[in-house]
Amino acid sequence: MCKHRNGDSVTSLWLEKNNQICDKKSDCINTDLDETRWCKGKNNTIELPSGRVVFEDDICDGDCDDNCEDEAVCGGYTYGMYCGKTDINSGKFIPNYYVHPDEVCDGIMDCDRNEDEINCTVTSQTESFCEHSANRIYVPIHNYTRCARFAGGKRNIKTYCSDLVSSQSNCTDPGKVATQCSVNGFSVTISQYIICPVFHDRNYTQACDDGIDAQCFNPSMLCRNVHKHQFCDGIKDCKDDSDEESSICKWLHDGVQDCEDGRDEWGEWPKCGVGKHLRWTSRSDNCENVYICMSGEPGFVELHELCDGIETCGNENKVCSASQDKEKLETRVFTFDDGLAKKLSFCVEGILESLNKSHNLPCTTEHFIFPDHEFYGVDTKTKLILPEHQQDCDHMFGEQYVYTSCNGKCINSTCPLTTIPRYEVCPGQFPKRVGTLANNEYLAFFTTSHDDTYTNRHFVCEDNTTCLDYSQVCDLVKDCEDGSDEENCSNHFNCTSSGFLIPKTSRCDGKLDCWDLSDECNRDCSKEILQGIGMKVFSWLIGFVAALANVIILFRHAIGLRSSKNAVVLVNKALMILISFGDFLIGCYLITISAYDNSLRETYCHKQIEWITNTECSSIGVFSTIGSQISLFSMTGLSIVRIYVIWTSKSRNTPGQVNVRNNETKG
Repeated sequence: MCKHRNGDSVTSLWLEKNNQICDKKSDCINTDLDETRWCKGKNNTIELPSGRVVFEDDICDGDCDDNCEDEAVCGGYTYGMYCGKTDINSGKFIPNYYVHPDEVCDGIMDCDRNEDEINCTVTSQTESFCEHSANRIYVPIHNYTRCARFAGGKRNIKTYCSDLVSSQSNCTDPGKVATQCSVNGFSVTISQYIICPVFHDRNYTQACDDGIDAQCFNPSMLCRNVHKHQFCDGIKDCKDDSDEESSICKWLHDGVQDCEDGRDEWGEWPKCGVGKHLRWTSRSDNCENVYICMSGEPGFVELHELCDGIETCGNENKVCSASQDKEKLETRVFTFDDGLAKKLSFCVEGILESLNKSHNLPCTTEHFIFPDHEFYGVDTKTKLILPEHQQDCDHMFGEQYVYTSCNGKCINSTCPLTTIPRYEVCPGQFPKRVGTLANNEYLAFFTTSHDDTYTNRHFVCEDNTTCLDYSQVCDLVKDCEDGSDEENCSNHFNCTSSGFLIPKTSRCDGKLDCWDLSDECNRDCSKEILQGIGMKVFSWLIGFVAALANVIILFRHAIGLRSSKNAVVLVNKALMILISFGDFLIGCYLITISAYDNSLRETYCHKQIEWITNTECSSIGVFSTIGSQISLFSMTGLSIVRIYVIWTSKSRNTPGQVNVRNNETKG
């Protein structure tokens, strides 16, 4: 968001409409995005399903732009609904208008065919319902309205239910679940929109019985109102990373029950240290020595966090630099600049790792320039400290990816640098450029960098009109107008319909990152009802054998039922018939589920939730359960009957009785 000089909070879309992006005037008083990133990414737009085009930075940023469609598809689910029509030829649904969740069942027809007002009657079959925030009429809570709550400008809160809690609990979207707690005595998951209530709504009432939803703190002056369960979770919620600082990562004996059973507040936890580094720990064998801070919180640094490039208590990196025979560590995440030197983060290690390896780090020093030509009068090669061996680069981005791949240190990844930075490319972008002869063939351009050193670390877009820093290459954002900065990169997956880029490691991870679900619904990782050819063959084979064999057994036992001479034999055969009937139902279940697996093979991934929740799937499950229960009950009964027969036969033929009868016969 931009804090405009007129006092209002505005979005990039507002700035675009009012011609205040890239106008060489800083219109935002809290950021320079209107003349930097938004300006560079002015063409980085995304077309939403309804046809609206928004800036990429506005997608899922927590703020509504226009009708909130930019916040509709976040975390794997679509919130709200689309109006449209089905194409007669392709059979595909074509959306043309987006209806926000609070506009569903509000009594006003937003869709031409009134789709948004159809399923709005509470019946005896309705599992969840609430009072609508607009018309105050009781309405059912749908999958596309549950956990949906968007803010326009952080103030204009849009909700479906008037009491918030009804539609913000029992969330199934992993991208929206904040925590789990008891609400009115029932254990439920609650969404991220009803934690830290002071931030959202002054009239908000407590959701969780124990008030865990209101356990929010201010980790720093730059980051306010963060829920305690967002601290130290590996996700940086604050721009200054203050939510991941060890000084606030304390859950044991802090007076708040974080575990469902309250284990974190029990008195059995062991302690470590003395004085200001006294702390609770999960195991008594974790009590290692610590580095004592000169002042401030937390007062100490664990050894595994020492010399990791992050200032935890203000002065430990100076000590690390002086005590280790290595270059000064910087706090940059991926690389640090020191003239023409760059050290990749893999080669920045803490004190424990350094001691264990006796300072023999598995890294090497090389020199790099693209292209590897001779440049007259300029020594411009970049000194790189990078891993010694090849590695998987799918998790690397920007400079990390460029330097590693272009030095042949990546497995199955090629260098994305293809166009030579000649003097004539990117006209007007670097007015202070200098040129020099390269390989006695062409004129190359250089720019001044650190300490007035000349460098040519520029990626040239294929259209030769724009040059980028290496940090903008292979970073999942198409900074070149032709998208060439992301073309020759192996670290991303291109969503099929939108062209949106996601990390390659996010493909087939069980989470839906692409709007069209193409990252999970494809030939390589697409889900089916029965996974694998072995399971499919086994299900068909066992299903047919079980159904056919048990039909024969049923027929034979039914014929023999009339010839039963006593009650024991009759009960025995009746139970065998029940066992066969139960196994027959299970066989039918396997055949049915195999048939559905075959028919839904291409569409199951997209329709998984619909399939799991429909009547057909439930009915098939009922047949399977009934068959299993009948078989189990009958086998138990058959065992009891056989125990009874064995017991009574022993009672009639004891050894004493036999001997007496034999003696009487002989006499």
